[in-house]
Amino acid sequence: MPLGRAGRVSRWLPVKFSWVNVMAGKRLLLVRHADTGLRGVYLGRRDVPLAEAGVAQLPGLAEAVRRFAPDRCVMSPLLRARQTGEFLGSALGIAAVEDDRLQEVDFGDWDGLDFAAIADRDPELVRRWAEYGDDFRFPGGEGLVDFRQRVAAAAVDFCAGAGRTVLAVSHGGVIRTMLCHLLGIDCRNYLMFNVRPASLAVIDVADGYGVLQAFNVGGEEERWRKSS
Repeated sequence: MPLGRAGRVSRWLPVKFSWVNVMAGKRLLLVRHADTGLRGVYLGRRDVPLAEAGVAQLPGLAEAVRRFAPDRCVMSPLLRARQTGEFLGSALGIAAVEDDRLQEVDFGDWDGLDFAAIADRDPELVRRWAEYGDDFRFPGGEGLVDFRQRVAAAAVDFCAGAGRTVLAVSHGGVIRTMLCHLLGIDCRNYLMFNVRPASLAVIDVADGYGVLQAFNVGGEEERWRKSS
């Protein structure tokens, strides 16, 4: 879906960020893992595999990514992302390398629960989560500052490191946060990006600017279009 058709998002672009010295003409391909079959629950470090429907999405996703000819592939070590990344790497003829910084946020005691259960169990913590303050930490899990810092560090390395076009296979929360960092958007607005399973976001980075070129490209996008 070309970003220019989504006016509320495109008005942010281009935004210059001063916290990274990037090499000119870098392109990041941010892919969310394919479908796990789980709906309505917060899935963090729980290591679940792809569902059959998710495995069926992989060939179409590979064709969507192939158009951009990535020359480097990194992936979260969690199984659902690793299955996706290894398939894409094999289909595209590039090695897929694990990067711990691409793991989904650690929801701790909330992992695997839906919002209703979480709100019933920890209403005050849910209120603080909605505020997205720097002092928030998921119970038994990761703090928001730690999460944002590791995702930002990964983005910096991908922009400044090897490869002209870097394919990064990870998770919805990671992709939302990385897009906010690269586009200069306050991370509290991360929910403006509805990142679908088995989808691709394309962001170009040059001379300190990040520009979102495409979003939710891939097999899941096509399935959603047919059902809408």
